[in-house]
Amino acid sequence: MDDVPLSVRPQAVVVAYLLAALCLLIPLAVVGSTFAGTVLWRRGLRSHGAAVVGLGVACMVFGVTALR
Repeated sequence: MDDVPLSVRPQAVVVAYLLAALCLLIPLAVVGSTFAGTVLWRRGLRSHGAAVVGLGVACMVFGVTALR
């Protein structure tokens, strides 16, 4: 198996990060950011995939804490 990343539009990576940041406002968006991170991970962009999932979880925790 090649470790060469599949081609992904840079806009798709930006949208994944924005979706993760949206978790700050809508905690349920963590599902979408997890999906986006998984897609990036499977496309060979492992560092971006992990960062998107991590950012989504961190924003969700912060958002839920701020709402309390």
